[in-house]
Amino acid sequence: MKGFLHILLTCLVLYTGYAPLWAQSKPILIDGIVIDEDIRLPVENATIRLYSLPDSIYMKGTVSDAAGKFTISVVSGSYLLKVSYTGLMPEYRKVKPSHSSDVHVGEICLRPDVIVLDETLVTAQAPPVVISGDTTIYNASAFPVPEGSMLEELVKQLPGADIDEEGKLTINGQTITKIIMDGEEFFMNNINALKDLPAEIVEGLKTYKRQTDMATLTGIDDGDGSIVLDLVIKPGMKKGWNGNFEGGYGNDDRYEGRGNINRFNKADNVSATANMNDNGTQAVKRTGINYSHTSKKIKYGGGVDYQRNERHTWSRRSTEEFMDNSTSQFSQQNSNSNSGTNRFSTSLRLDWKVNNRTSLIFRPSVSYSNDHSISGSGSETQDDGHVPINRQEASDRQKAKDFSTNGTLTVNRQFARKGRNLTLTVDYDLTNDHSDRNSISRTSYFKYGDSVKVQNQWIDGANNSHRYRVQLSYLEPVFTNRFLEIKYSYKNNTSRSERYAYNWDELNNDYYQYPDTAHSNCYENINSIHTAGISVRTVRPSYFYLVGINLEAQQTDNRSYVQDSTIKRQSRNVLNYAPNVTFRYNFTKQTTLNVNYRGRSVQPSINDLQPVKDISDPLNIRTGNPDLKSTFNNSVMTTFRTYLPAHFTSLNIGLTYSNTLNSITRIVTYDETTGVRTTLPVNVNGNWRLNGSVTLTSSFGKKKKFRVSSFLTHSYSNTIGYTVVDKKKSAVRSNTTNLRLSERLKMNYRTKIYDFGISTSVRYGKSTHSINSDKRRETFDYEIGGNANFNLPWNIKLSTEVDSRIRRGYGGKSDYTRTT
Repeated sequence: MKGFLHILLTCLVLYTGYAPLWAQSKPILIDGIVIDEDIRLPVENATIRLYSLPDSIYMKGTVSDAAGKFTISVVSGSYLLKVSYTGLMPEYRKVKPSHSSDVHVGEICLRPDVIVLDETLVTAQAPPVVISGDTTIYNASAFPVPEGSMLEELVKQLPGADIDEEGKLTINGQTITKIIMDGEEFFMNNINALKDLPAEIVEGLKTYKRQTDMATLTGIDDGDGSIVLDLVIKPGMKKGWNGNFEGGYGNDDRYEGRGNINRFNKADNVSATANMNDNGTQAVKRTGINYSHTSKKIKYGGGVDYQRNERHTWSRRSTEEFMDNSTSQFSQQNSNSNSGTNRFSTSLRLDWKVNNRTSLIFRPSVSYSNDHSISGSGSETQDDGHVPINRQEASDRQKAKDFSTNGTLTVNRQFARKGRNLTLTVDYDLTNDHSDRNSISRTSYFKYGDSVKVQNQWIDGANNSHRYRVQLSYLEPVFTNRFLEIKYSYKNNTSRSERYAYNWDELNNDYYQYPDTAHSNCYENINSIHTAGISVRTVRPSYFYLVGINLEAQQTDNRSYVQDSTIKRQSRNVLNYAPNVTFRYNFTKQTTLNVNYRGRSVQPSINDLQPVKDISDPLNIRTGNPDLKSTFNNSVMTTFRTYLPAHFTSLNIGLTYSNTLNSITRIVTYDETTGVRTTLPVNVNGNWRLNGSVTLTSSFGKKKKFRVSSFLTHSYSNTIGYTVVDKKKSAVRSNTTNLRLSERLKMNYRTKIYDFGISTSVRYGKSTHSINSDKRRETFDYEIGGNANFNLPWNIKLSTEVDSRIRRGYGGKSDYTRTT
């Protein structure tokens, strides 16, 4: 018995002595994410080293993955964590993990390296453009704009940037879909952000492909995403409040005023803007506010925007249409309109990390608009001998209301095995609009017995649709850095369009009580799609590829009716497939190649499907086609980017080809006696487009003060059309090709006291038609301009600019030379 007690006591002593050692040997995880502080993007292949303290003995190490994330397994103790990457300053963190829990160090931001020799800072002019991976970084100070300029003026100075009349922004041939700030979403309206914020608050601008919500939640690149413009705010603008206000008044009651007040910091950002102007053709009043909050587990924000727009337009148009080899039609039209819009919109966003493995993103938005317009026009149509066929005077009054709401909810669950994810996505879109329109026209037909037709019609229209989609996706890691994704989704889209046309009753001096059934129709389209997809992706430091295919089982039900009587019902079942391929290769950090292929199907619009004649314009009658098929678009996009730091030289090359199967075009039936054109949408094959762009920026001289940038674009397209001149004959097929070439060259010389800039551009357009290839149209647009900025003593700044534009080949008064 004593021997047994002795053995038991010995075991207890050994246990109590070694239990702490056992506890210390239990594996503990240290994890985090490495971020490039300058461009706010994850750093892949950053070196992670762990040293024991206090002796600084190297213990173990690893590298960060494509999402910048890393994990190290250790035992409890005191350690020094070192994170480093070439060209960036290393960061150190002291960590002391215990057996009770893992250690989450969060974001570790690496700053650009600074060279210091003998306490003397080596400085030089910053390069205007830098390319790092798929990110293009612009130094705002390298693109001077006049004092008080808005952000839009700065963006226009960027090499390869273009903003069209509708506010669409493209850089290096790629459309910017969103504008963000310091790597985070903030602005509700991209166009307003460019027009309302002053350029002086921005230190730099970056364009890159921002990952989708799913890729952000899973941490695995899916090859998709959208091109964004990221504004890097100056550090001095993140202290307290800042604002900008300006205004002006001119003759004929012209005025302009704008203002903004902002408060930016790491946690909370708020920006309020107001803008009002009247330039004689358009009066705009707009106000809005944006807000965002960022914390470790939750990010939320949103915006509210109100806009009132009053617009007056006048236009004159001359056209020639080729009907067949021997018939053409000339027309001239003068028109003017007054229109107004009141629009209110709001959007919210919520990014919530529920726990270490569950996250969700929710993005709802709502908008309401109230529109009105009054327009009048006069036109004349002539045959190929310039003999008048018809003459028309028309007026139109319309009121419309529109309400819409949409949103997307994404919930992701990460499992214990790294890379294994289950994601649920639900999105919806609801629209409801109503229009009230009065259309009056008087048309004279000179070849039809000099007859005159007067039409007075009231059209009551309503459109509503609701769409929802539910998708479940499962991502499984297979082998090393390879992932298999399986997904299923169901989408339902129900659209209804009601159109009631009431003719004028001369006897009662009012519109008839009952609609004209020949020109009234209600149409319902229900589209259901089941999609199953599978894809394989590989994520490596030097390359990435994804290969996948989706199968779509589509059912379409159409019903045409007037009031409660069904006229026609039809149903169609279709099985489509949509492959997708993405490949990216990183030759170096500054040189990348991207190749993307996408295939997708698109449903026809309900206006094209609705089988009813729209005779609101007696000379241009439109008819829908319920037998239209879904279109399928194939597109291949290739981009190549490189940057040579020693020469401050950047090069971007892009090439995109797309064609559409079952593309929707129009059959135009022309009546030679009356000049009436009737259009019917049909499916056709043969429509394609080829786009390309080359952007080159380089700096010269000992201190790189002289900069040259070139932006070359081209577009070549082919469009199929059909024309019927004699109803007894079949439709004549025609091909229209359009070639567009443009070159924009900018040169700039800059010192601390002054900078001079010269810009010139030429755009060439050529259109040919297969029916009459001899009559081709060639147009030329020339532009040359210069600007100068002077920095004088006492903080005085002077700016001046001159611009001259020349148009040739358009004919008549459309050709001009204008200098401003």
